[in-house]
Amino acid sequence: MGLGGRFDTPDFEERTYRYSVKCDREQFNRIEVAARKAGVSVTTFVQQHFETILDEPADEDGFAAGSFARAHGISEPAARLWNAMRNNADSAKVISGAVRDLAEMAKIAAGRGSDCLAELLGREAGQADRARRQPSPEHLSRDGAIMTRPETEALHWLREHGGDGVFAGRDHQALLAQGETAPFKRSTWNNLARLGRVEFYGKRRMRIVEWPR
Repeated sequence: MGLGGRFDTPDFEERTYRYSVKCDREQFNRIEVAARKAGVSVTTFVQQHFETILDEPADEDGFAAGSFARAHGISEPAARLWNAMRNNADSAKVISGAVRDLAEMAKIAAGRGSDCLAELLGREAGQADRARRQPSPEHLSRDGAIMTRPETEALHWLREHGGDGVFAGRDHQALLAQGETAPFKRSTWNNLARLGRVEFYGKRRMRIVEWPR
């Protein structure tokens, strides 16, 4: 259930909803292996698939509007319009036809065709500016989220200390690597694990997750 203020007050804001699912050990192990191959945590892997359960099935060419929209930061109607434009383009990638015809091909309301086209053009126009301000891969999580400065510094420290460490001490909050204690809180390492940049394994051990840059 969403957490926040009272339901009957205007400042109530839905935060998040949580679902619990069950699986047997065999399925859990398969999910864990699949998540490891994908280079993300099990939680992230399950969340990514959960977000697709209401998506429309992919078409005969393998295009899925929901996943395409999420990957490119656009609405699903805009994604369907993009696909209709792609399918209508000739060998020189020239698109002909009225917007309303493309909207009909995309199965969106004719009145929304112009809005979706403006959305696509606006995203295209902003790409150059975003590229100039794009952070380096060292400052990104797997899903493209920008890491905080402590998280970036912690990851750099661990990389400079062999990329592998063990949590020690009475409460297992301090990370040791190559004989040195990391000057970062356990919560920072937990956040990095959630972002897919490190992983916990073995008995209180942690290592950097390498991924293509």
